[in-house]
Amino acid sequence: MHKTLAQAMNKGCSPGSDEVQAIIHQHYQLISRFYTVTKKVYIGLTELYSGHPDFKNFFDVYHPNMIEFIGNSMRFYANRNL
Repeated sequence: MHKTLAQAMNKGCSPGSDEVQAIIHQHYQLISRFYTVTKKVYIGLTELYSGHPDFKNFFDVYHPNMIEFIGNSMRFYANRNL
């Protein structure tokens, strides 16, 4: 999922593009397996990702701007769908 998101970033896709949002939907479905994901929870997860160095290190493996991009994409998804 993260590799596919990095490929979309490299192609110049925006966080709100259909391609990116389809990937983020997969992410949302994965997270939803573990707990109830409301709009507030999903947006809060973006804050956890951006605020914790371990997540930054994890996402940097895929793309140096991944942490910001995935956060923007997740917020777009949450505001549109949750």
